[in-house]
Amino acid sequence: MENNLTIGQIVRLIADHSPSGPIIAEIPMTDGQIRYRMFHSPTDVREYLADQIELVDITPTGDRLVDALQREEWLPASQFPARLTAARLADPQVDHVYSLYAGRIQHIPFQFKPLLRFLRADQPRLFIADEVGVGKTIEAGLILKELQSRQRVDNVLVLCPKALVIKWWEEMRRFDEDFRLNRIGNFAAISQVTISPKEGLS
Repeated sequence: MENNLTIGQIVRLIADHSPSGPIIAEIPMTDGQIRYRMFHSPTDVREYLADQIELVDITPTGDRLVDALQREEWLPASQFPARLTAARLADPQVDHVYSLYAGRIQHIPFQFKPLLRFLRADQPRLFIADEVGVGKTIEAGLILKELQSRQRVDNVLVLCPKALVIKWWEEMRRFDEDFRLNRIGNFAAISQVTISPKEGLS
């Protein structure tokens, strides 16, 4: 089923328009349908199927804003943090790291420099060429988790020498990423051939 809903958008129930809130997570597909986790309040977070919810138009047009002010339609204080979070998720800031605690790592300041440079780039591309032992795999993992927190990431391909396969596999486990190790002799079948972590690439 095709859907255009993304994390951060404000949605509401189709059957009852009163409950609304931002999407805070996308749950893997079940029986062909995607489930979304919606924030209603700090103590009320629920999950809905894609066909149960619809997008709420919150475009701040001039007339709507003026009309709302004239009618004194204020947003309840209890909903303001959720709306603010939704706005930030819809338009991620470049000076905020959303995935700061997404990995089981020591937080070493210089390892975040490549990530911050990546976020501030007009065309995000990055070549990390630090010295051996500085933590290039950790820096790559930080960038991966930050991308996942800002947008949908369907595929990630890591190419490395055979001697570093296990190292990369183990380091990505720190970020709860269980990469599948593949033989690369035949790229046409790379998505179908799975091997043991101990076997490595050939």
